Amino acid sequence: MLWFNRYNTAFPWDGWSKGISAEDWRYADLAKKTGSNTAAYWALSLLSLHLTPTLLVWLPLSACGHVWWEGGNSTTPPIGWRDALAVGVTLGAIVIQRVADDSLRIFRQQQYGARADLNICSSSKMICREGLWGFSRHPNYFGEACFWLGISILGWAGQTNDSPRSMAAAWGGAAMMFGFFRFSATLMDARMLKNRGVAYMDVIAEVSALVPWPPSKSKQKSHDK
Repeated sequence: MLWFNRYNTAFPWDGWSKGISAEDWRYADLAKKTGSNTAAYWALSLLSLHLTPTLLVWLPLSACGHVWWEGGNSTTPPIGWRDALAVGVTLGAIVIQRVADDSLRIFRQQQYGARADLNICSSSKMICREGLWGFSRHPNYFGEACFWLGISILGWAGQTNDSPRSMAAAWGGAAMMFGFFRFSATLMDARMLKNRGVAYMDVIAEVSALVPWPPSKSKQKSHDK
């Protein structure tokens, strides 16, 4: 519920009051490349925009499905340090996402104005380097991937000796989430290069793509050369 409320507070859907006036840029690009309302568009929309996200969520969730399906019984391990680790990772991930989202929102409001519609503003060429954005180009993606890692740890904590699972079943979903968000980071980098120009090349050279890490000054100097 904390994860759900964090997302809906950070990105409130105003469709009920304003109508559907904005579309995710990925959807718009797909329609542009395939032609909107064509067979190719609807096929790719079904596969890439609907089925793929559903499977991406289902796979890490399935890692802890046995916690719900089996319930408490004599073989269920007692709550211990693994459960505490799962709670710590998931709560920490939610905090990372919230801090990153708030930093970006405040930065954009300063650039565009407090009353601007941030969904359609595109005039500013400034690049956010505030807070976590100074250590990762996509800290919100990192937080989301870590949340699903915490879900997998929850499944590990509830695993019994009577029902051992393979590494793929236990950790495959979380690994896939990290891979997905790393790929998404690459798409966002390409978009930022298009919209922000050469200045963003400096950010790529200096700041980690996904995992927060101290900026690399050596890479910056190498890039300048």
